[in-house]
Amino acid sequence: MDMDLIEDHEWACKDLRELRVKIKGLESSAEIDGCLEQFVALRGAQRRPKGGYKGRSRALLLRASSLSSAPSVRVLGGGSAAKDEDGLGRESTAISERVLRRLLSFKKLTTVWLGTKDYHVAV
Repeated sequence: MDMDLIEDHEWACKDLRELRVKIKGLESSAEIDGCLEQFVALRGAQRRPKGGYKGRSRALLLRASSLSSAPSVRVLGGGSAAKDEDGLGRESTAISERVLRRLLSFKKLTTVWLGTKDYHVAV
């Protein structure tokens, strides 16, 4: 799928639980796995009971995460002027960041495959 088309059209399936799709431009295993590892980390942080990551924003979680060692994945961070509700920044153009933002918009999504292996988020 083309990310431009995905972003231009709202998906009707807000209760999506499993997604299996290849994204144009997100093709290397390192990029795919890095994006999905970030998704799992962020979604896990969202679902932890209060106190799990007390006072830490999702952007800080990403910066502090060991995911930053992935060679071809740019770690998302704060500092941008325009922020959307997920804290990833609207002006981001990296395909992995655009995919991650879209994945986080599906609150019930627990299983994702983008071309390498299934990634699961504990419910």
